[in-house]
Amino acid sequence: MTDKGWFVVDVLEGDPRLVGRDGQAKARTSLERALKERVGGRLSDAVQRWVLGEIELVRTTKIRYDTTRELMPGQSTRLILEPIIGPTEVHGVQLWIGPSTSEPQTSPATALAFDWDSTLRLVELPATLPDLFSADVVASDRRTFTAPEALRYMSVDDGLGMISRVLEPHAGSTWNGLARVRGSAGRTGVAHLVLAAQQDNQVWRGLLHDVSANSPLPRSLESAALAAMSQVALSTHIVLMDLSRMRLIQDHRSADGYPVERHGRQSRRAASRRCEAHLRSGG
Repeated sequence: MTDKGWFVVDVLEGDPRLVGRDGQAKARTSLERALKERVGGRLSDAVQRWVLGEIELVRTTKIRYDTTRELMPGQSTRLILEPIIGPTEVHGVQLWIGPSTSEPQTSPATALAFDWDSTLRLVELPATLPDLFSADVVASDRRTFTAPEALRYMSVDDGLGMISRVLEPHAGSTWNGLARVRGSAGRTGVAHLVLAAQQDNQVWRGLLHDVSANSPLPRSLESAALAAMSQVALSTHIVLMDLSRMRLIQDHRSADGYPVERHGRQSRRAASRRCEAHLRSGG
């Protein structure tokens, strides 16, 4: 058995899935296979049953567990589980497993769980926030944000793909990808974002975990094109609108003179007026 780094496990939908391993992003792969690779074949069945039972316990109690068990005569195994708690439920678990005499050599990844309501178009954060977001969010008492507000702190690599998926949820649907995240003191990091639609076809539960050390974020064709357009045509203004609700989703110049208001209304109206005026002018 090895005693390497931490697993990040999502419990957003269905069976627990692996979304992070040793600081690297994983695309909701098999937790059972990862455990077998970590502990070896002789212990794998017993470890899987133990781990899955403890994950369910963490989901119920929402507290950290540090426990040992003798799975083979004379060989004790240590299991540590850290819950990642959203606004109401546990969205994920950070898991370390190794010999009972060992200590983790690294800390769990910085992680954040949240909800997205597709009907209200609002992001809800938990009461306690990590230092993954900008200091003004961490210091604020607010825990509900519009999409434009949330996207000022997080730039998703495949933003159009993510937004088109989450606006129309279907139970069991999932999405994952990388994002740039604004941290405190002007720092930026790379996080892995995982989303899963719930059975009510309205709420998505989400999980962000820091993968900055191992996942440099490549620039997508989408982000490169948007940046190039702003340089080539300085009068061009790009916004992403939810036409079914006539709501602003993302204003690509909001940081440069078009502030997003608390509820997004003023920015939405302003963006709509600018778009309408441009269309009327024949643009």
